Amino acid sequence: MIATTFRYITRYLNIYLIGHKRKAAFVTALGVLLSLASQGGALAQTACPPGLVHHFGLDEKVAGSYTDFVTGASATCTACPEPTASRFGGAQRFTGSGTGLQFGEIKNFQWGPNSNFTIEVWVQVNRKSSNQVIVGRKSSDGLTAWWLGVNPEGYAVFDMQDNYGDPHTMTDYLKAVNLFDGKWHHLAVVREGGPQITKLYVDGFRVDDRRTETREYRGSMESSSPVTIGYIDIDSKYYFDGTIDELLVYNNNLSEQEARDRYNHGAGSYCGPEEIKPEIVSEPITFGTVNQQYKYDVNAAGKPAPRYLLISGPPGMTINAGTGLISWVPQAAGNFAVEVKATNSQGESAPQRFQVNVRAATEEGIGILHHWMLNETSGSNYRDVYTPIDAVAEARSRPASVKGAVGGGQRFNGRDTGLDVIGSPNFDWKAKETFTIELWLRTETKDGSSEAQNQVLIGRHATDSPSQWWLGLDKDRKAAFYLPDIEFKGNFVGSAGPKLNDGAWHQLVAVRDGGSGATRLYVDGVEIASGSFAHEFGFSSRSPVNIGYFDASMLNSYHYEGDMDEVKLFGRALSPEEIRERFTVVYNSLTEIVSFKGRYVNGEGFNQKVVVLDWRTLYELDTDFFEIERSEDGENFAAIGQVKASGTTTAAIDYTFTDDTPLKEQGYYRLRLVRLDGTATYSNVILVQDGSPSASSFRVYPNPAAGGDEVTIEVANLKESEEVTFMVTDASGRQVLRQQVRTDEFGELYLTLPVGVSLKPGIYNLTVAGSNKTLNRKLVVAR
Repeated sequence: MIATTFRYITRYLNIYLIGHKRKAAFVTALGVLLSLASQGGALAQTACPPGLVHHFGLDEKVAGSYTDFVTGASATCTACPEPTASRFGGAQRFTGSGTGLQFGEIKNFQWGPNSNFTIEVWVQVNRKSSNQVIVGRKSSDGLTAWWLGVNPEGYAVFDMQDNYGDPHTMTDYLKAVNLFDGKWHHLAVVREGGPQITKLYVDGFRVDDRRTETREYRGSMESSSPVTIGYIDIDSKYYFDGTIDELLVYNNNLSEQEARDRYNHGAGSYCGPEEIKPEIVSEPITFGTVNQQYKYDVNAAGKPAPRYLLISGPPGMTINAGTGLISWVPQAAGNFAVEVKATNSQGESAPQRFQVNVRAATEEGIGILHHWMLNETSGSNYRDVYTPIDAVAEARSRPASVKGAVGGGQRFNGRDTGLDVIGSPNFDWKAKETFTIELWLRTETKDGSSEAQNQVLIGRHATDSPSQWWLGLDKDRKAAFYLPDIEFKGNFVGSAGPKLNDGAWHQLVAVRDGGSGATRLYVDGVEIASGSFAHEFGFSSRSPVNIGYFDASMLNSYHYEGDMDEVKLFGRALSPEEIRERFTVVYNSLTEIVSFKGRYVNGEGFNQKVVVLDWRTLYELDTDFFEIERSEDGENFAAIGQVKASGTTTAAIDYTFTDDTPLKEQGYYRLRLVRLDGTATYSNVILVQDGSPSASSFRVYPNPAAGGDEVTIEVANLKESEEVTFMVTDASGRQVLRQQVRTDEFGELYLTLPVGVSLKPGIYNLTVAGSNKTLNRKLVVAR
């Protein structure tokens, strides 16, 4: 190890020191050498992961010899590649038709069946119609052979057979990353010898089929043949066409987290001697919402570590110069230009310029990241209110549209329906990240007999790591939340609280407090389970997030059977008080008066008329009584009686009340629903007349509506050319809008109602009152 360190420092000095300064620098370096020797470490390895046994920086500017920073030995060539630029100081360009390197220091490649090793490399690949070998070895004295490279379709491959000729091929079986795109890509192969598992990574994520990861070799991979770079000594040699940089070999197996760290979002984790000008490699976040936190973590390759500068941006936008994290809370909708760059002692990067499209504000407090309302009645996209990242479904897997907890919802059939959220960065939680998931569900699905019959409401089964978190129902149909990270470490919270398959709507909330490590699970505003786990690893994955199922296997995808609505992700921990309030607001609106009618009938007395009122409710929650109110003008109401309510029930309940002393000819009626806690909401207003008005149509669309929409109102079969009253009242009975409008010569009325600041999310009653009839419809303004 001392000799290794000496060779490394000598090379470093030869590169960077000139003239009379060399001697003094050498003395200084020798002191460093002795210090390092006493610590048992080599300078080349101080910034690299443990176990590094070979490191080819491939920075050479002159062809012929390519130094291994660790051993000091060199790879050589007869037909040599050409030096070229890279994001890590320098690289070598291979032509695909004869160029290649040979490396004779083979002791660290004499793997046995239970050996641990890792190979990683950065490449740019050109298209070719045959396999291409980046690095490999073919035994001239046995059957063993192995190679890491690219197949004719442009996907990564690792193939290895032992000296018995037993092969094992790993490939990017899902075709996650095509290497023929002209970009830099990071490849790694990891062999974990104990369990005899081989893993293949592209750009930090596993791409191999985990079902075939195990290969129990009988023999070794020992041989006297050299390792070759850019080809393998078989047949046509399968020459590599492209650029190779930073080839590293370890005598241990990198972990999932280490594989991601080596890729580092495209910036790499360079641990060679060169100092490198920065290059921004991250993709910007180009969307935001008024009054919501915008974040973009700028990443750049470079050595020394780059500093970051926000050249231009909207008011209030800032950047952390050390980490590159851009933060901003937009105050207005629109498109905003941003320009950022990275700098270090070697220079500055090309500026990165992009636009952020900011949507209008919503009623949610700061911290919401996604909101799928699930109001859609057709199509394959399910809109996210806050980002362009819609949930999607193929035609055969679309759920059915139903009435939801708030507006519309979706019904999943428990067999083959489900939605996918593809490409959202907001579910790539870091180890200490805080978040909240909230949704509403309604199901009558039967209990299961085993964990295989769990049902997933939202989750992600990563194909590129062991992470497989999910929120859903256990076999007993109680709430459950499982949160394993990329190293399959985490905890399960749940299997407590009420059974949720009672046919009623329920709020389900999972809160992860990254700072404390606490996980809390809530049902209907009440905490039903909690746990704690200090995650050391994150949850990032290329796999989609699933809604209504869990993409685990062809045999079992844990499909949910029931209705779902209002799926939300927050980038903060909702407090217990917030969760309870959110439950109460939505559930109160679920106590729906699905019909409310009245009619004049003959009473028992001579020439007596009475009014009989009939109504039906659904989803009563802690209801106490109904107070019946009457008015002459539709504005000033007085109580005339009470009917006892049913308390809490999910069943449809019918009620009747008789007004023995009604107003002559006509009267306005409404119901005031009073709950056990004293709170109350109002029904729509109906006009009961002593006669039988002809039927009218009353259309309201879109319904539900969102902020910024324009609601169209169409009413037919009113009196011709008559002045009528149009009113909008909220759930408390407060009048939001009242105006006089006139029907046309056909007795028809056409109105538009902008959903502006005066119509906050909630349920509203629309009333059109003429001389001979009053019509009512409900309008839902979604959050």
